[in-house]
Amino acid sequence: MIFKFKSKNYEIIDYEKPITRDIIVFCRKGYQKNQRFFERNSSFFKVIVCHSEAKFKKEMKKRYLPMAKGRTLKNKIVIRGPKEIIKCHKELGGAKSFNGVIAHEMAHLFEVKYFGERGEPMWLNEGLADFVNVGKRKLKIKEKDF
Repeated sequence: MIFKFKSKNYEIIDYEKPITRDIIVFCRKGYQKNQRFFERNSSFFKVIVCHSEAKFKKEMKKRYLPMAKGRTLKNKIVIRGPKEIIKCHKELGGAKSFNGVIAHEMAHLFEVKYFGERGEPMWLNEGLADFVNVGKRKLKIKEKDF
């Protein structure tokens, strides 16, 4: 059975479980956070939620990374389910919430809409997505770190 939720800007698809209210709220908040930062809307995209490693691997195809919590592919975000993200965080560190991962992955879609596909270095692409997700007040970067 396929479960779907559609807004005017994105569609959430889950092939394994009904879509919870929390997932809908987290996607809406992530979208709004990116919309405020980039001061524009993104193109329509899909969010595929995967609750099993097999499903995550299948959706990622050739771009599968076992340690990834989510990935942006063209106009689609493939993301692990909330429980899987917590499990992945305990094993690997990094973002520990569905909310954080979805906002980060959405930032990649907004970046392409805002800047175009110019092939920025990975550190810039990932750094901007982290900055949008976390915000400057929560980043603990000191001048001596450079």
